Amino acid sequence: MKSRKHDKYVFDEEEIEKECYLIASCVMASEQIHLLQRKSSNWGIKRFIIEEQYLIKKHLISLAIKLRMIDDLMKSHKHTDYIPFPKNKTGTIEEIDKKKDLTIREACNKIIHANNIEFKFKYNHHGSKKIRYLAPEIILHGKKGKVSWKATVKILRFVDLALKLCIVYDESWDVSAYS
Repeated sequence: MKSRKHDKYVFDEEEIEKECYLIASCVMASEQIHLLQRKSSNWGIKRFIIEEQYLIKKHLISLAIKLRMIDDLMKSHKHTDYIPFPKNKTGTIEEIDKKKDLTIREACNKIIHANNIEFKFKYNHHGSKKIRYLAPEIILHGKKGKVSWKATVKILRFVDLALKLCIVYDESWDVSAYS
């Protein structure tokens, strides 16, 4: 296990990778799981649909907290622009009448502070059945002070950048070395 200790925090890159895998797997398997559910009377299969959104939310929030902590640690060691913009774009944010690109750090903040996480859906025909399944995007709603915001996060892009940040962190020995 590759854990790094920093004061009171331990960053386990393998655990972060597992969370990324779980999130990506849930999103990418959604269509097939929903198709299987439509064909089955098995309650266990039907529960998958309930569980997939719960698992994605749970692990996105956990991942966002860890990534923010790693980002803060990187910055405290004078590491900036390790994933330069626009390569770190994960979606968009709308505040009042402005829409701008969302960085990985901003996406983490919005995931952590969102009042509501809304899943987007896609539809596909399988024979005579129309299947609704998760799209690889979420919409986050919240407020900063009195200003409402709405952020759209591309889940698979977020996961990809999370893995890149993990690699950069692991390779930055002045930051990630055992203490």
